Amino acid sequence: MLERRQRMLPYVLLSSSLVTYCQEGFAEDCHQVEEIENYVTLDVAPKGSLCRRYASLQSYVGVSCFWVHPFRSTDADQFFERIWAQVTNCRQGELFWEQKNVNHPDSYHQRKLVTENGTYRVSKKDKGLEKRTLIFLSFGQSGS
Repeated sequence: MLERRQRMLPYVLLSSSLVTYCQEGFAEDCHQVEEIENYVTLDVAPKGSLCRRYASLQSYVGVSCFWVHPFRSTDADQFFERIWAQVTNCRQGELFWEQKNVNHPDSYHQRKLVTENGTYRVSKKDKGLEKRTLIFLSFGQSGS
């Protein structure tokens, strides 16, 4: 899996001028990933976030947390990249990128890491009418 991550690194670095994918300290800094994994039992959200538990029709259970940033701000872009770097440096799995077309002026970007223990999603949603950008970190597991 490490080989695949290394092969994808040039793509990640080229996909955004704001990316600092392999920042020092992220390998040891897994607190937000660990907090979201433990939210169901401890009910303590990562700092500055709002969280909710969810259950899907496909027997999937999890938690989704989000942080609010100014609309399309550099801070939002950098936070999105930092959370993604934390997820990919702290957990091993298969990486996926997704960009969906949504109503103008909104936008939506999602990255997903599928691991043996569950699926992590980091997404950025620009909400034009609300003049804010939401950064989501979600973790879900099969309920069976």
